[in-house]
Amino acid sequence: MPKLHTNQPFERLATRTHLTMTSVKNDDELEMNWAAEEVAVDSGDSGVEVADEDDDNDVAEEEKPQPSKRKAEENVVQLQAKKPKQQKSMKGLQNMKQEELFKLVNDVYMKFYGNDLTPIEIANGLTESHFTVIPQFGKHTLDSFTRFLRALCPEWKFLFKGKGIKDKCSPIILIMCSSALRAVEVGKLIRACRAIASFKCHVAKLFGKHLKLEEQVQNLKRFHPIAIGTPGRIKTLLEMKALSLECTTHVVIDMHRDSKNMSILELKDTSKDTIDCIRDAFLPQLTASKLSIALY
Repeated sequence: MPKLHTNQPFERLATRTHLTMTSVKNDDELEMNWAAEEVAVDSGDSGVEVADEDDDNDVAEEEKPQPSKRKAEENVVQLQAKKPKQQKSMKGLQNMKQEELFKLVNDVYMKFYGNDLTPIEIANGLTESHFTVIPQFGKHTLDSFTRFLRALCPEWKFLFKGKGIKDKCSPIILIMCSSALRAVEVGKLIRACRAIASFKCHVAKLFGKHLKLEEQVQNLKRFHPIAIGTPGRIKTLLEMKALSLECTTHVVIDMHRDSKNMSILELKDTSKDTIDCIRDAFLPQLTASKLSIALY
């Protein structure tokens, strides 16, 4: 018994030591296990985060157009911008009837003065009978211009001699062009025409390019069977009484279209001057049946 008593503290101490070591071991194992669990969770979270970033990039790449596709779209836009607009198909003047030619001019006339016209002015305004049509003439081209003038005025051989009218400052045919360049072009063609040139036909140049107004006033004092010019200069000469329509039988409005596909009745610089000439100078002669308008 005393021996057992003597060894009890040692056993208790051994027991305590064993428990302590066991406790330390268990704590170490728990700590290791906890660390392992944390690593597993962290790696798992990291994997999820990477996956999310990949998904975002995939979405961004889908929404963002590829460089090659964007370049192709830009090329298409550039080609569409460079591609000229398709012009509206227009009925040729040679195929128009008298009422159609009248409407073509009268629409522009009413655009400028329709709201200011009195009932009397409307009644005495433009009518279909004021326009001349040459049936079955064919397509209007620059080369056929002189042929058109001869068909328009069958008595030109007699009238171009100027008997009894050489001091009237009035041409037989007055041609209105949209630009000085076009007037020069048509004038050269007329002077080159053998039939007209044989009558020593003088053509009055009534436009502002390199020609002074004073010189034109002096030139008009000599008989010119044909006068050709721009609406602005013709309007000025008519207002100055330097140009007369007393002997004029036809006014030809050249409907040639420029590089922008605009005619004399559509261009801002010429449309109003043309209508002003019709309203202030041509209309009285038209009403008296001394004058006719032709569109070429």
